[in-house]
Amino acid sequence: MTDEKETTEIEVSAPQLKVLSHPSRLKILLLLFEGELTLSQISSRMKITTQTVHHHITKLVGAGLVKQTRKEIKGNLVEKYYKVRGHGVSSAKVWKELSEEEKKRYKLSTLGVLKGLINRSIKSVNSDGVRSVHVGQLLITSFPAEDDILFEVSQILDEANEKLEELSRKAEMKKKSEGRLSVVMSILQE
Repeated sequence: MTDEKETTEIEVSAPQLKVLSHPSRLKILLLLFEGELTLSQISSRMKITTQTVHHHITKLVGAGLVKQTRKEIKGNLVEKYYKVRGHGVSSAKVWKELSEEEKKRYKLSTLGVLKGLINRSIKSVNSDGVRSVHVGQLLITSFPAEDDILFEVSQILDEANEKLEELSRKAEMKKKSEGRLSVVMSILQE
C-alpha cells in the first residue's frame, strides 16, 4: 500500500452518495481528508466506539471511498491506517439520479457536518481567542432556485475548487504548517 498524496477528486456515484448520507461517515471522511488515521484515532476524535467506527469504515471501504494504507503491529494489536482515495468529493454528476428522499438524507448529513465544523471552530475561538482560528470571509449570495442558475453556480464552484486544489498541492510541498485550513463551499437552498 502506498502513502502518496491523493490528487484527484472523487466523482461519487449514486451508490457511493447513499453511503455518504450518514453524518458519521461524512465526519470520518472529513477527518481522513486531514491525513491517514487508525480506527482508534478516529474513535478518539469523534468520541464514538471503535466498533462503530469499524462499521462505518467498512461501508466507506466497500464503497471505494476510503482505502487501507498500511498496518502497524503495536504489541499484540494490529493497527490499520486508512485514508480517502481522493482529496475532495463531488456529487454534482449524480445528483439528478437520486430520489428526493436520498437527496434529503444527503443534505441533512452535509448540514450536520457543517454544523459540527462550525461548533468546533466556535469552541476553539472561545478557548484560544483569535490566535488559533481564522474564520474570515463569509460570502452569502442569494439567487432564484432555477436549474440554469444552479448549473452556473456549480460551474463557478468547480472552477474555485480547481484553484483550491492547486493551492493545496503547493501548500503540501512546503510541509510547514500551523494547523489545517478548511474551505467549505456549499449550495444551500432556502
